[in-house]
Amino acid sequence: MVDRVVDAGDFEQAIKLFLSRMGFKVTDTVSMPDGSTDFLAKTSHPMGGEVYSLIRASPLSRQINVGDVKDLYSLMDSRKAVRSAYISLSDFDKQAREYAKDKPLSLINKYQLVSSMEKRGLTDDQQLMERLNRFGLAERHYGDAEYSFVFSMTRQQVDSYFKKKESKSFLGKPKDKLVRVMNRYAPVGAFRVSSTKEVRTGEHYLRSIEVRNYVFVNLNNLDLFYVASKRRGGGVERQLKRSPILRTIIQLPDASRQHLIDLLDHGDLPVEALGEKDLSILTNRGVVSVYTGSKEGKTFLKFVQRLTEDVRDILLMVVTEILSSSAEPAASEDEVEVEKKATAELNLPHAFGGEYNLFDHLQVREGVNPDVEVDDVEYPSRDISLFLGKVFQASVQSKGIVFLPYYRARYVKPKSGEFSKYEVHV
Repeated sequence: MVDRVVDAGDFEQAIKLFLSRMGFKVTDTVSMPDGSTDFLAKTSHPMGGEVYSLIRASPLSRQINVGDVKDLYSLMDSRKAVRSAYISLSDFDKQAREYAKDKPLSLINKYQLVSSMEKRGLTDDQQLMERLNRFGLAERHYGDAEYSFVFSMTRQQVDSYFKKKESKSFLGKPKDKLVRVMNRYAPVGAFRVSSTKEVRTGEHYLRSIEVRNYVFVNLNNLDLFYVASKRRGGGVERQLKRSPILRTIIQLPDASRQHLIDLLDHGDLPVEALGEKDLSILTNRGVVSVYTGSKEGKTFLKFVQRLTEDVRDILLMVVTEILSSSAEPAASEDEVEVEKKATAELNLPHAFGGEYNLFDHLQVREGVNPDVEVDDVEYPSRDISLFLGKVFQASVQSKGIVFLPYYRARYVKPKSGEFSKYEVHV
């Protein structure tokens, strides 16, 4: 595995700021040959006096092994440190964790740093969070433990699936050839989405209740996951699918995206308010439509609370349903100009029966396969929480990351061996 290129100076300053906010005073720094930095930091002891800690921060994406951890521990005496910590952008192998168990040595991967900050109320420190976000250090595990979804197919079934994806020409000749199938993990953010609804408790009384659901987003590429159900034979077949709608919105030009958010926040607007260029972009991307006159029929489609035996809370969603109506020509010669309006038209999965809460459909286990690589977090969960709040018009809270296993296959052209395509299966 090749290490990601991380600016060593920026990384060192981010960790130094973190230590400062945690109450440490850094007295010395030593740059290690592998790009890591050792910080000697002191804090005041509750009983008086000073306590020194040796903290190593590693920007490497490779797994930290027991040899790395032993090297840090061996330096404690010479640096007069009574405790030590190893902060890694990656993770630690099983032997390293076993070695550190009974020692004053903390092993902290990039998803565990936030827990320390929460205990001290530091997650509201914007400067600190922005610095740590650059390196994925502002993320956390769901439930403060490392969890992963369980992949339901065997490797043989996976290979067979990708083999069938080999393309053929009209005459039946192979256009590409499967050469490699790779197993990876996607860092999937679990977001709790909350909204309120009014329920009638009597003839003259209304009561507000909170309804919740979980939404899962791939923090590497913004795939929005959902489960689609289809009747097959005498039963129901459920399949995990991905929607590109969030990526479509994020990739809009800034001005166009802001117009879309305005429509979501404030309702329909005259087309003139958007401008010809942005209106064209938004309609071409399929996230805005134009109507004349007034909308007829159902204006809102509610994704309401489902009644199940365990009375699970389901997210209350409101999505605009567009029904075009055409104006009849006036009988007189003077035609009345009908105002054209733009309305948000997001193709969200729940509108066609998709279910968001993967916890209801997929098995979860503690831990991940240490031999399988994890994709980088490209979209911080704090930013995505705010974004989802606009899209779903609800209160959204990030609850941490769960790792989703998937397979990616590489194909080449049979004759030249040149790259042909990638296929992904989750």
